[in-house]
This record gives sequence, C-alpha cells and structure tokens, in this order.
Amino acid sequence: MDLTWNYNFNILFIGDSEVGKTSFINRFVDEELDQPYPACMDFKTSGIEVDEKVINLRLWDASGLKRYRQVVLPLYRCVQGICFIYDITDVDSFQEVTRLYEECTKRLSKPVPKILIGNKADLESLREVSYSEGLKLAGSFKMQFIETSAKTGAGVDEAVEMIARKIPPRPRLLKSFEGKNTKKNALRCQLM
Repeated sequence: MDLTWNYNFNILFIGDSEVGKTSFINRFVDEELDQPYPACMDFKTSGIEVDEKVINLRLWDASGLKRYRQVVLPLYRCVQGICFIYDITDVDSFQEVTRLYEECTKRLSKPVPKILIGNKADLESLREVSYSEGLKLAGSFKMQFIETSAKTGAGVDEAVEMIARKIPPRPRLLKSFEGKNTKKNALRCQLM
C-alpha cells in the first residue's frame, strides 16, 4: 500500500544514557521493547494522524553516552521537534536535562518545539524525581511535560502526539516520503 504523507517531521529524543529513549521509540513504533540498542544513533519511522493530516515521523534515537555527543550536533539543523527524556528513578538523568537544554539552545539555528518526558513511571516505588519537579523544570523552559512508561506503554502515544501537535506545518515539509528506514537516509538527515 502506498501512503502519501502530508508532512514529514524529524523528532530528536535526547537524554542521559539508560533513561529509556530506545525503549520509548520501540514501544511507539513496534509496540515492543526487545530490540537491539543503537551504539550511537538510529531512527525509526512511523505514521500518525493528527487533525486529519497524516504525518510521517522520523524518531531519532541519540545515544546518551558522552563520547557520542558530537555525533548528535548535526541533527540540530534538521529537526522539527525535540523530546528531552529522563528517568524518574535517576535524579542525575533529571539534572542532565538542564545541560542538554542549554546545549540544544546554543546549537539550534531556529526555535523548535520541545517537550519534557519523565520515563519509567511504572517504577513509582523507586522514584527519585517527583512529578512536580518535572513539571517545574518543564515550566522553566516553557515546555509541556508528561510522564510515561515505555515498559507498559502508558503515556507513550500521548507524548508523541503532544510533540507532533506542537510542530507547525510548513509548506517545505509537505512532500511525499516512501518511509524507508535506511542507514543511507539516516546519514543524510534531510527534511525530504
């Protein structure tokens, strides 16, 4: 079946290592978690419908390992949305969001919508970051906030729809894309 997308959006997921970025994307795209983790960076594509428009989402999974941070920098030029993600059971990953936000702000050539995601909400008994702390940080950066669980799927679809709704449609993004998830396309990082 041939699909014609109304829009193609590149969305970058950034956060510390092991906060659940890959699991989050796998849960949204494939509805499963048991898949290999990228060493450095990868993307998956998925289509959603928002306000009667079919949107092809290219979800970029950037490694949280410090040694790969330079690889992420070129992506800032071609993303239409950014999801900062932290682990609610790891206060260090929460504190890392501020540094990532500041780096992102310096690197972006244009303002893009951003949201804050507190992941691993299924581990309530191990929580180190309160919901109100996440909400406060998101408010200080003028972002929307949501808690999710990649393990159970709670809030995952809502978070992706939240960022997709914030991205303003622009005519230059209105092109057909065959949706191939190839390394060659990943390296080019084009708006299509």
